[in-house]
Amino acid sequence: MMNMISFFVFLLIWAAAHSFSASHFWKEWLEKRVGKEFMLRYYRFWYNFFSVITILPAGLIFISTDSKILYSVELPWKAVMLGGQAAGLLLMGAAILQTGLWRFVGFAPQADFNGGEKVPFVTRGVYSWVRHPIYTGTYLLLICDPIMTEFKLMTYLIFGVYVIIGIYFEERRLTREFSYLYIDYKARVPMLIPTLKRKQDAPTD
Repeated sequence: MMNMISFFVFLLIWAAAHSFSASHFWKEWLEKRVGKEFMLRYYRFWYNFFSVITILPAGLIFISTDSKILYSVELPWKAVMLGGQAAGLLLMGAAILQTGLWRFVGFAPQADFNGGEKVPFVTRGVYSWVRHPIYTGTYLLLICDPIMTEFKLMTYLIFGVYVIIGIYFEERRLTREFSYLYIDYKARVPMLIPTLKRKQDAPTD
């Protein structure tokens, strides 16, 4: 019980810190003090580093806590669920590679300094299927877990709700940043669940 309470507290701390450090208010405040070039070159790296460090306490509790098994899927359905998790990993990997691995982890600047413009958001490839393929892949990893415990279920539900809240604020930021381009993209591409009907991409420049 104490592990669950401690996990929940650490997860709330991480969620609050993660959300605040990604907020427009915080980045605008910080940019005034360290400069725009610093933000474009280094902020993503430090943001990722801070996110990893602050999630470690909750992560350690997660991997070390045993709880009652709610269900355990056996073959052949276990193979199907593991296939779903593999598909989630592939989707996440494709999305990260498409936007640039080094830019994603923060080792590459978040702008094209030749033109002084931010790199435009990607609307093709896996991003033409869903607007948030990394989150879709994450949901596949969680939903297709073949062994579900009480602790895992609580964790997955909390994380699932947090992702939806995070998407809401992320899309508000992207709408401010890209204006009608992102509004058009939202109208054409589903948020998390891909559809068979594909609409043609609009130009992004």
